[in-house]
Amino acid sequence: MGEAKRRKQLDPNYGKSKVFEIVGSVGNLTQNEYSGTAMLKGTWFEVQWYGQTDPDTVRSFNAIADLIKSKARQITKYFNYRQLYTWNAIVDGERLKISVIGVMQDFIMLDA
Repeated sequence: MGEAKRRKQLDPNYGKSKVFEIVGSVGNLTQNEYSGTAMLKGTWFEVQWYGQTDPDTVRSFNAIADLIKSKARQITKYFNYRQLYTWNAIVDGERLKISVIGVMQDFIMLDA
């Protein structure tokens, strides 16, 4: 059996774009849109962002990173493999919406 066929049997969404959404309530953060990457490294999730390093942005990123890290186990189970993820976060008042998208490259299937 070919590798792609085997993966498709394990995950019916293999090859399709999937999005994991996180919605949360945050304190008084600056309304903005943030983006970055996340990757499972060993037993911890490394989260990085693209953009400025001013204090307001750093404070917002730390809140976003904490929320992504708290959902790390659910994210990897949802996508069924370890890989590089991209994320996009929108802060609208006290509402935070994060979309996590799996990037299909160099991934390792998780044991069932």
